Amino acid sequence: MEYSAGLTSKLFWLQESRKTASYILEGLSKADIRKIAWEENIYQVKAEYRAYEVLNGTYRRVSALPEAVLQTFITCDVETAKILNLIAILMDSRLFFEFLHEIYAEKIRLGEKEITDRDLNVFLQIRQCRVMWLLAGRILQYGS
Repeated sequence: MEYSAGLTSKLFWLQESRKTASYILEGLSKADIRKIAWEENIYQVKAEYRAYEVLNGTYRRVSALPEAVLQTFITCDVETAKILNLIAILMDSRLFFEFLHEIYAEKIRLGEKEITDRDLNVFLQIRQCRVMWLLAGRILQYGS
């Protein structure tokens, strides 16, 4: 799992993810789902590119889940589905996983329940510093 800021352009897409999961369980391939995504407007979007964007995001997330979890995901109550969708997002996004693991887990241990803009900004600054150190190390190792 690599870092990607792509999550910022994606939504939680709960109902869309459940729909994609149900098509996967029916045995449809991504190409099959893509074909009906716009023809039947299964994601209820106004533009064709948006249907494919939703499909790509939801397919990538839910296809990482085991079949038994997918079955539960499409039949469970909404609250359970939200948790399973969050797990799928965490499996797909290293940056989001690390944010929750490092920042939110610490807040929970401290008895805090809210994430602030400052929490996110500090996390991103730390990540930016790590990237700069890695780049500097590579430059020193391999030359300019």
